[in-house]
Amino acid sequence: MPTQESSSVASLPVSGRPGLESCAEVVYDLLVGGLSHLTRGASRSGHWHDSRSTALAAMCLQIREENNSLWLLTSRDWILDQQIQGGLAAGSWGEEIWDTAMCLLCLRELEVSARHPAFQAGLKWLGALYSANGRSNWHDEPWETSWALIAILRGGEVPAGVDVAASLKWLASLQSPEGRLVAPHYTAYFILIEHLYARRFGVDPALRAASDRCVDFLLSNVEPDRLWTGEAWANGQILWVLCQTQRMPVADPAFFKVVVDWFRAAQAVDGNWSDIEDTASAILGLHRLLVTLKICSDGHETEVHESIERRLRKGVPLPRLRLRKPFFERDDEADYYSIHLRASTARRIAAVLAFLLVGLVGWLANLLSLYHEATGK
Repeated sequence: MPTQESSSVASLPVSGRPGLESCAEVVYDLLVGGLSHLTRGASRSGHWHDSRSTALAAMCLQIREENNSLWLLTSRDWILDQQIQGGLAAGSWGEEIWDTAMCLLCLRELEVSARHPAFQAGLKWLGALYSANGRSNWHDEPWETSWALIAILRGGEVPAGVDVAASLKWLASLQSPEGRLVAPHYTAYFILIEHLYARRFGVDPALRAASDRCVDFLLSNVEPDRLWTGEAWANGQILWVLCQTQRMPVADPAFFKVVVDWFRAAQAVDGNWSDIEDTASAILGLHRLLVTLKICSDGHETEVHESIERRLRKGVPLPRLRLRKPFFERDDEADYYSIHLRASTARRIAAVLAFLLVGLVGWLANLLSLYHEATGK
C-alpha cells in the first residue's frame, strides 16, 4: 500500500473540537505500541520470515525511517532475494497474487524503480494470469483482481494485454444497490483502485459514481463494537483507503472517536493486533488517520509526515541488525542446528582439510611401506 501519496485534505481548524486533538494523541500511542511489537518480532537479519509479512512490516517501518536507512535497505534486499527465478512462477513471490502484489507495492514504496528487472518480472507474472477465463479479471476472484489492479496501477505500468478499465467494470458489476461490493474490505479496495485509475487515466463518470456509493456504504455502516468487520487487518486497510483517498469525514470528530476507540480496544497489551498482517494493516491505517488529523490542525502534509516520523523515531527504538549470522545457530521451527561460515573462511578450512588429508594419505602410505619392508611381504 502506498503511504506517501500527496493529500489534498483541506486545513481545518480544530479549535473548539478537542476531540480531534485527543484522538491524535491516542493514535500516537497505538502506533508506538504496534511498531514496537513489529520490531520485537523481526528477524535481526532484517525481515519478518515471509515475503508478505516483510512487505507489510517494511511499509510500516517506513513511517519512522528514511528510505536509505539500513533496516529498510536490508528488508528491501531480502524481499528482492525471495522472488522466484524459474518455472511457471518466475517473477512472483509465491502462488498467491496477494503476495506478489504486496511485494511490488512495498518495493515501490522503498523507491525501487518500476523499470527494475525484478519489478518488471513481477508485473509480467501478474499480466500472464489476466483473463485466463476470458472475463477481464483474475480467476473470477474479486480478491485477486483487486490486488492485481492495485499493484499494477501503483506500479505505473500496465502489462501488455491487461484491460484495467474492463476489470474495474467487472468489479463494479458486483456492487449491490446500497453500495456494498462483496464485503467491506472489497468495497474499500474498489475506492482505491478507482482513485488510482482516475489519477492516471482520468475520471470515468460511471466508475466514480460506483466509488461514491462504496464510500457512502462504508461511512454509513460503522458499528462501535466491530467498526466495519471486527478484524484488524480489514479495518486497518479500509481506514487506510478512506484516508488515502481523502474520503474520511474530517468535520465529524465523533466518527474519528469511534474508529480510534475500536482500535484501542482491539489492541493487545503488548501492542499487537493478532498476527503480523493484522498489526501491520492496523498501523498503516492508523498512520494515515494520524496524518489526516494532523493536517486538519497543522496544515502542510510534508511537515506533518516529518513531525510524525521524528516522534515515532524517539518512541520506537529499533534493534541492532545482525547482518552476519552467528557461527552456531539452532532453528526452533525446523528443529535443526546449523553452522554458518563466510565463503572465505570456508575456503581456508577446505584448504587446511585438504592439506591434512594429503598428509594423512602420505603417512598411511609410508606406514604401509615400512610394514612391507619389515615383513618382507
